[in-house]
Order: sequence, then structure tokens, then C-alpha cells
Amino acid sequence: MSRRSKKALDKTEVKPEKSYGPNERLTDAPVRKELENTFNRAVSLITQGEREVAAKLFVKILVEQPDHWRAINNLAGIRAMAGDPTAAELFKRVVEIFPGYEKGWVNLGISLQAHGRFDESAEAFQQALLRNPNLEAAAVCLAKLRAGQKSPKIVLQYANVRNDGETERVTSLPSEWGQKKINSILPVYYDLSQAPTTFDAAMFFAIASGYAQLKNYDAMDITIIASSYRLASKRDLTTDSASRDWRLWNILFRLATLIPRVRNITVQRNGKLVLPTVFYPENPVPGGAGVFVDQYPMLARTFLDGADVQVYRPSRRALQWAQGQFTKPDRSIVLSIRNVGPNDERNANIQDWLHLYQHLTNKGFDVVVIPDQNDALGDGAGIDLGWKLALPAAVDLDLRLALYNSCRMNFSWAGGQSLLLWLSPAPFRIFGLLNEKSMTTADYFAQVGPAVGSQPPFFQFNQRILWEDAAEISAEFLVAAAEKALLESDI
Repeated sequence: MSRRSKKALDKTEVKPEKSYGPNERLTDAPVRKELENTFNRAVSLITQGEREVAAKLFVKILVEQPDHWRAINNLAGIRAMAGDPTAAELFKRVVEIFPGYEKGWVNLGISLQAHGRFDESAEAFQQALLRNPNLEAAAVCLAKLRAGQKSPKIVLQYANVRNDGETERVTSLPSEWGQKKINSILPVYYDLSQAPTTFDAAMFFAIASGYAQLKNYDAMDITIIASSYRLASKRDLTTDSASRDWRLWNILFRLATLIPRVRNITVQRNGKLVLPTVFYPENPVPGGAGVFVDQYPMLARTFLDGADVQVYRPSRRALQWAQGQFTKPDRSIVLSIRNVGPNDERNANIQDWLHLYQHLTNKGFDVVVIPDQNDALGDGAGIDLGWKLALPAAVDLDLRLALYNSCRMNFSWAGGQSLLLWLSPAPFRIFGLLNEKSMTTADYFAQVGPAVGSQPPFFQFNQRILWEDAAEISAEFLVAAAEKALLESDI
């Protein structure tokens, strides 16, 4: 690099004097035209899932032109998906060559954070915001990083590191539970005489995990008290005991197995409950009225106090299964549909989602559909429509979570199952949460949160609720929103 270019780089990093477009350069040498065909072929191979072949072509380009920043950037992306720590150094090289490339700074920050280099990660996000103060991806990443740094000794840092299709947990703890002495265990109680047999338990367990982090507990033991079932809501009164038993084991118990911090899970049907000195929730005691209240405000507060609440992780075996569902992993999309009974006002319009599926597959995306578990186990209204189904994921939460975290984008209708998206690192857009024909009205969210139009503070930059009312969401709206999300995500 010439002395003049080096001086220009230094000046730009301190105080940029102009906005730089993604095709402009800050070096003397232009991108060599004879390399463009090779570059375009490599990019095409990425979209086809041939990352290793594409990487070799990018390396070949860099032998001919070491400062070809677009080749470096794509090579870094491939290595980042494989969990290779050298990706960060490549992203750093991109912004050295092209410091005006805002997204390059975000890529660098995410890569550094994934490998525990938090101070450098924060600096990269700040550099992105220096160039564009309205860059949402950088702002959200920096806010979440800073929230976690409030309690650096006890807050687990997670990153979605793809290594041969496996999502790994990156943590400051020295090793996994089986190799580590457990110093302190937090007892957690979920009392079904006061709490529902629904996915609301996902929030409760996430809050408990955050509480354990903030109080410096190493692990949790969860006890589900099932001596009697709550009779409070319309669903409570219309759901028979056999269905509740099924939900106890296949939703509540299964959710608890998906949190790495959980050590033991107990279901107590009978016998006297002997409480320890300290337990969660602190007050009131299990069995007392008011144990279960709206959980979202506490979830958000737990995050803002410095805990990670996106704590759900699929098992390794489930991830292996999920990886096998896609023939084009770089073009992979998962659709999740809610269809609970024929007259439920919160159901998705299956024909609209079929239209979205056909649109995406016609554009070359590899789309997998997770039907509602009621369809998988019942009348099958959303089954025989000619789309590519992942039926096991409809009834097993580990497999569902693995699919969520193995694809490039999730499009989901709001429902209990979508809380696994909220509470894991998976990318998503959620539709239909606001529904003026059900209890989830604007007034409801004004009381318990999140407020209509806002996003939970713990969401990552590629996680978003779309707040249009369910009645206004058509097939055309789904397509337009999906196109926008895929463009924003470079998919």
C-alpha cells in the first residue's frame, strides 16, 4: 500500500469525510477486471452450497490481487460459517482496505465476539456507527454486548458458530458440565396449579436461567410440580387431563432439556414438597396464588440487568438431523405454521403460506415447512399440500430448535413455538403476533410488552417481529416481507 493510501486510511478511521458506497475503494489499485469472472463464479458456488470450492477460487483471486476486498470478504464469510477464528483477521483486512464499508465493521464485530474478543468487538461496532449512526445491526449488536459486559464473570456469551452444521456454545466457563465441578445449584419450581401447560414455560425457564447467572449459580435443578392442574384460562377449562399430561412431558419437560445450564429435571406428582432455603421464584412460594404472572417484563429486565436470556440450544444429534434436511444450506429457509383447531382466531392462513412457499422455491430457495403439531397429530389440514415437510420437528422441540438454528432464515406465524425463536440465536421474522381478534391486542402489549412497533432488547440484529395486524397479512404481504428480509440478510 502506498504512503498516500495509508495516510488516507488513517484519516478516514478517525473522521470520515464522505460516505463510501459498497463499490467504491480507498486504494490506488482498482479491482482487476480479468478476475471478475472468477469472482462471480465463486459467488454463484456459494449460493449453490459449494463453499469449499468457492473458497479455493477466492484464494486464487487473492494470489493474483491481494487487495481484492470483495474476495477477502467472501472468504471471511465462508470461514466464519465454519467457526474458523481466522475469519476475524480476514474481516479486519477488509476494513483496512475499505474502512468506509459499514457492514464490514459489523461482520468484524460479530466474528470477534464469537471468539470471546469482546473489547475488540465493541470497537468494531463503534467504528460502524461512526460511519453510519443509523446502522441498526451495529447498534443492536453493541447494545447486547454492553448489556452482557455488566457482569462479565457470570454472564454466558453465546454465538452461533457453524462448524460442519453444528451450533456450538461459546462461553467463558472452562468446560462443559460433565467436566466441571458444580459449585452451586439453583432449585427452580414450576407449579402447574398456578402456571399453564403451554410454551409460556419457555420464558419462565429463560428468566430462571438469567437469575442463576446474575446470582452466580453454576447450574439449575428444575422441579415441575404436577399434583394438580391450573383452572384459570379458557384453555385450562377446555383441555382434558390426557392432553395436559402430554403437554407436560412433550413441552414443559422437553423445554427444560434444551437449556445447557439445567442439571436435573424432576416431575413431582405426589408427596410432600420440601423446599430448600433458597429457590426460584423467591416469592411467593410454590403452591401459593400468583406464582405465574405475565413474564415478558421480567424477561426484558433480566436481560437489561446483564444476563443472557437466549438460552435454548439444540442437541448435537438434532443438529446433525437438521443439517440433512437441506440440499442447499446457503439458501435454506424454514416456515413455521400455527394451526390449532378449525376455529382458532390466532391460526395462520395456510393457503397464504403455501403461496409464500411456492414463491420461494420458484426462486431457488431450499424451503422446509414445520407444520403445527396439531396437524401432525390430528386432522392434517396443513400436511398434504405438496410442500417439503419436516414432520418430526412438529412434535419434537429439540428437532424444531435444531432446524431453527440450522437455516439462513425463519419465517414463522406467532404462537407458542415461536418463543424458541425469541430465546435462541436463530434468525427470524415473526408474523401475526398483533391480533385484534384475540387477546394479543395493542392494549394487551401496552400493558405487558413488548409495545407494538418495538423489538425486545435481547433480540439480535437479524431477529424481528413484524407488527402488522394478523387480519392485514395477505399472501402478497408475506412475499414482500420475505423478499425484504432476505435482501437485508444477503441471502
